[in-house]
Amino acid sequence: MDTTLYIHIGTPKTGTTAIQSFIHINRDKLKENGLLYPGENENHHLVVQEISEADKPFLDTNSEVYKVFTAIRANCGIYKNILLSSEVFFEKDKILLPKLIEALTYFKINVPIKIIIFFRPQQECYESSYQQQIKTIGSFKPIRFNEFVKIKLESVANNYYNRINRWSSFFGKENIIVVPYESKQFTNKIFTDFKQILEIPDGLVLKEPSQSQSNIGLKTHAVEFLRWMNILKIEDDDFQEILLALAIEIKKEVGNYKLLTSQIAKEIYKKFEKSNSMIAKEYLNRPDGILFQNQETFFSDDYQAYYQHDEFLPESFQHEIALIKKNNIEILESIDLHLHSYKSSDLVAMRAKQSFRNYLKKIISFDREKMLQNMRTGIRYRDMKLILLTKKWNTQLKINEQNFSEKTFDYSKSIQNNITIENGKIYLTSFGNDPYFSLEKTAGNYNTKTLLMFKFEAPSDTYLQVFFKTKDNMIYIEDNSVLRWVKKGLNTVCFMIDNKDFNGQVRIDPGMYAGCYVIHEICVKSDAKKDGNRLSKLKCWISGFLK
Repeated sequence: MDTTLYIHIGTPKTGTTAIQSFIHINRDKLKENGLLYPGENENHHLVVQEISEADKPFLDTNSEVYKVFTAIRANCGIYKNILLSSEVFFEKDKILLPKLIEALTYFKINVPIKIIIFFRPQQECYESSYQQQIKTIGSFKPIRFNEFVKIKLESVANNYYNRINRWSSFFGKENIIVVPYESKQFTNKIFTDFKQILEIPDGLVLKEPSQSQSNIGLKTHAVEFLRWMNILKIEDDDFQEILLALAIEIKKEVGNYKLLTSQIAKEIYKKFEKSNSMIAKEYLNRPDGILFQNQETFFSDDYQAYYQHDEFLPESFQHEIALIKKNNIEILESIDLHLHSYKSSDLVAMRAKQSFRNYLKKIISFDREKMLQNMRTGIRYRDMKLILLTKKWNTQLKINEQNFSEKTFDYSKSIQNNITIENGKIYLTSFGNDPYFSLEKTAGNYNTKTLLMFKFEAPSDTYLQVFFKTKDNMIYIEDNSVLRWVKKGLNTVCFMIDNKDFNGQVRIDPGMYAGCYVIHEICVKSDAKKDGNRLSKLKCWISGFLK
């Protein structure tokens, strides 16, 4: 059987995550119908990363490149089509392409190769990219959209013609499949068009990914609210909770982008009109040179652009704030406490702080002074709430300088011989970026809730991750873990493990950087009844121990 290798390279913001989820959840059925999606991951980002960053990574038999390309070579002639998919192919093409050819040559993959690339109108692409950055707290200066576009226009990254010519210089124009990413040109929907490209039978019934599995857009007004939360440097945990609350109404306005002014849209169109036309003529055989067919949408007389104010007006975000309050009022309480101590040299930010605090005082009521007093000890609001909530829970395990050596084990190599205890503290000096250690197994956890409180000093801003095992999964995996952002210095962080199958085994990764981590105290508590059925508790403990 003749095999064709398809490489789907994006571009970003053209439904790539949705496509990858679609292929991944139908992997087995597609395999039965002649399409191989090699590897086990949802996408091939790791393959691209290894090829781009390492020298001949395919020589390492443990690398993802080796595993995936070995699978491709072994299945050429067995499957009609093989697919690789990652938008990072496009993002790193300048350094990646020669190395990709080297890998294909090394594995002797001598089959026809087709490159699939989706292009989105640059106007929409800029707006989608802006929204994505706004949704990531601390990723960039939260400037207004028009300023963002002006910076982007100075770059050549969105000149699609130059970029696609890099790929055609290696694989030939005849092997480049260009798909304009706009609803007006889709025959039905993105999955249908992708199935047609890969010659997947029309009658084959396949699952479609849920909306949560795709990178979908927020309402424009919600994006503007998030911009101000970025300006006010709202803590990461609260920011993520806000995102979840605002996502409730996503379905009502998916893809309805209105940040572009007509003037900016025309500037973008003019900059790329010639290069887009060349793609249409040379890669799509369109004599009229029209790549995108809905450009007039941005230039109509009744086109209304969203105005971004240079002052924060809380009253204009009543709907968004009400959604947050309905989802979890504690988020607003936490924001209020954050704003109390927030300082900035930016007068706009300080005026926004005062406006928001005045508004919050009208809609929420709680004992601010008591909370502020407790927060001076370095405990964040949400952690303090958990400590108060679990005050009467049973202590299952308490670790300090006196028993650390007895109650912990399985140290990572980076800290194994670098643990010292002095002045009532435990010093873990890590010479690598993956320090971790495990805690003594605790009892009474099945069908109960468990709190882990960890007081320590971090050498830098980093992520703390806690892994736990269950009776059905005796290895540490990402799905059974909790991740928290912590700041340099003293932190008191609480994790709630609310998994009925938790077996009492925990591993702590205190950070993701080398340095000295100073542990003050670790405490594990459970809501298991202390004076309950002793026989039942004994059975639970024995079951957990055996697991």
